[in-house]
Amino acid sequence: PELAAVVGAERFLAEIKTTANLQHPHILPLFDSGASDSFLFYVMPFVEGESLQDRLEREKQLPIDEAVRIATDVADALDAAHEQGVIHRDIKPANILLSRGRPLVADFGIALAVTTAGGGRLTETGLSMGTPYYMSPEQASADRDPSAASDVYSLGCVLYELLVGEPPFTGGSAQAVLAKILTGDLPTPTAARPSIPPNVDAAIRKALERLPADRFPSAKEFRRALADHGFRHGAVATSGPGTPSRTSMPVWRRAVPWALSAALAVTLVAQRLAAPPDRVRRADLVLPDSARLAFVGRTPLGVGLPALAVSPDGSQVAYAAQGPSSVQLYVRRLDELDVTALPGTEGAYAPFFSPDGEWVGFFSGAELKKVRITGGAPLTLAQLQLPYGGAWSSDDRILVSVREGDQLAWVPAGGGTPEPILGAEGVLPQFLGSDEWVITAGGGRPLWITSLETGERFGIDRQGLVPASRAADASELIYGSNPRYLASGHILYMSGDGVVFALPFDGAKREVRGTPEAVLDGVRQEGVWGAGQLAVAEDGTLIYARGENAGLTRIVWRDRSGVVDTLSAFPAAQYGALDLSPDGRRLIVRVLPVAGPAEVWHLDLVQGVRSVLSDLPQGGVQWWPDGRRLAFGVSDPPATVLVDAADPRVRDTIPGWPLLETAADGSLLIDALSGLAIRTADASEAPPRVLDTDFDGWGATVSAGGRWIGFTSNPTEEAGFEIYLLRAEPPYDRFHVSPGGGEEPVWSPNGDLVYREGQRWMAVTPPASPNDRPGPPRVLFEGSYQNVLGRSHDIGPDGRYLLLAEPSQGSTSQLVLVTNFFEEVKRLAPPK
Repeated sequence: PELAAVVGAERFLAEIKTTANLQHPHILPLFDSGASDSFLFYVMPFVEGESLQDRLEREKQLPIDEAVRIATDVADALDAAHEQGVIHRDIKPANILLSRGRPLVADFGIALAVTTAGGGRLTETGLSMGTPYYMSPEQASADRDPSAASDVYSLGCVLYELLVGEPPFTGGSAQAVLAKILTGDLPTPTAARPSIPPNVDAAIRKALERLPADRFPSAKEFRRALADHGFRHGAVATSGPGTPSRTSMPVWRRAVPWALSAALAVTLVAQRLAAPPDRVRRADLVLPDSARLAFVGRTPLGVGLPALAVSPDGSQVAYAAQGPSSVQLYVRRLDELDVTALPGTEGAYAPFFSPDGEWVGFFSGAELKKVRITGGAPLTLAQLQLPYGGAWSSDDRILVSVREGDQLAWVPAGGGTPEPILGAEGVLPQFLGSDEWVITAGGGRPLWITSLETGERFGIDRQGLVPASRAADASELIYGSNPRYLASGHILYMSGDGVVFALPFDGAKREVRGTPEAVLDGVRQEGVWGAGQLAVAEDGTLIYARGENAGLTRIVWRDRSGVVDTLSAFPAAQYGALDLSPDGRRLIVRVLPVAGPAEVWHLDLVQGVRSVLSDLPQGGVQWWPDGRRLAFGVSDPPATVLVDAADPRVRDTIPGWPLLETAADGSLLIDALSGLAIRTADASEAPPRVLDTDFDGWGATVSAGGRWIGFTSNPTEEAGFEIYLLRAEPPYDRFHVSPGGGEEPVWSPNGDLVYREGQRWMAVTPPASPNDRPGPPRVLFEGSYQNVLGRSHDIGPDGRYLLLAEPSQGSTSQLVLVTNFFEEVKRLAPPK
């Protein structure tokens, strides 16, 4: 009652409405609020589970991975609230509820509502918002207007306690705790738990900085640091009597200008000859914002290629960057601060050095080119079909991968016609210590070594080499990308999730000498099967870009107002074509795993349960109108196969007509011997009604009621894809409805045809009567969502859009330099 009297019911209820606008999977929503018998109340959903405080009291400490995951989810929730101007002000374990292990932040906005409604009278009554153990210094010093940095501090305290077992500052009274928050030494969690990863330790220490300006600028940056294995903050001193647990951040990290960070890298390069041979050194290699590393070079199948290379002696790096008007090559000597543009290299991707370091080979469109590292006009060496990486041999020839990796060919370094190598296949080729043998991988392929003289090929597993004749039956072949043979006696490759492995391997004898071990993680990768952004010199200098896997996506709901709800119960993956069940509760989606063939996943969007459906085709699987079975068409013999979604072993076949598309009301589109026909789901009905015997489209979709067909076509084979409407009854009118082009048509519950025009989603309404024409298309929304082969979006019965959201990072100004990397590889992956 005292609080209600001070704050005032009407103002409190007005302020708390801000909480009702917060919609996020990790924020507990507000149902209702009001006043009764001098009490203020608010209503939130019941959560079947426990609070994080309950969990801590029972277990004291949490596993590191789980603690970081919980903090990451809470940071995501905080970031969403902060973007709407709402600060929680009381983040603590008791306000974080656990539902099936996933966190829900409760009481969001309550502190803000009380503080705003109460105004200055809160100070007069001695009321204080926040809990002492998790108060930020500005809260502890009675700052009445804390920013988002205050919530970041509190979350840092929570994560510290999850890992260590107690808050960072403790005391016998609230006053003692607040005094330590304001004046005590900043703790380091690894002093109490050495197994905490360095980046997590650094992220917590930055979150606990006393000055808000020294913390993360947002909860999003805190979340990124927890996922970035290369993140560091300040310097940690060895704890001991009279020794503080942490020193201040070095001046060069506080100053931020790229030249100072680059100067550190220059110093490291200058010192490496004098350093002990086993000394591994790391530094940030910061590029100017005017020439950031650009992630370019996607192949037609969407698999990415490298954008950087390092010279054999480790003295300079060449990389593709976004120049003033287009992407072009830049060069940076590691003992200098400036970068140099190489004119005439517009559109460059997948660069590689000549053995003497004087030239850089690269691809631009379908052309193989080379340019002197000191500048000059580039020389065109050959025209290639879908190039996919190259390597420069010691006898001045260039080995290239062409036709999407199906063929290796030689091109003279002086230019000439590509000469295919009989029996040699693969992508991203690199020589295996000599010019005779080559190692290839990527594009969903296992590691292969191939003789360029005899065409003899071997797959690689953890036991040894597998001849190509037996590779199809081998289940333990190693999959990866960016393979290269190191002078340390290892094959280096990426596993598909940003982790780099080293396999002990004798290149001369071609023998596996040990087991693959992880030696680096957090490397930017261009898709599950795409290339990683890293390069290794012959002297052991490594340069790489940190970041997320660009091919991994999240499945999200999006409404017309722009509110996005991430389906966080499911992992980020390389999702492909998808189909939503008629009731909108389940999803069938094609997934490309790190290794092996594609899979079909069945996702229960309500329960958050995933299952893998075996023995189904990789594409074309969709829901039957009953919402219980799945269906797909086969052509030999022509038929539609029905599969029970709960038990894929239970199947039925409807002969004669391969399925194309279903509608929720039972209307079916089927293949009328390469034409188009329509019928209903009842297999006992009369033969289908043929609509078009010379159908020239694809991706056809039938409206509820079966009156209209939407499809994609390219009738001239010159213009881009276009969307058409076909009336499914006489006179079978056909309308072009996408003046700006389009693809992936799908019907909305309101009867509109929705399609994708680049990164815009458009809607068109079919004619209401036979004499009418469709109305003009209108923009529904815009957004950066991934486009995959097949349907990459769908619409739920409630009108929300199901989409694939991908990371948005398109360039970076920061690389990581590692010297004497071979020593680390030998330590982490010793041979037998």
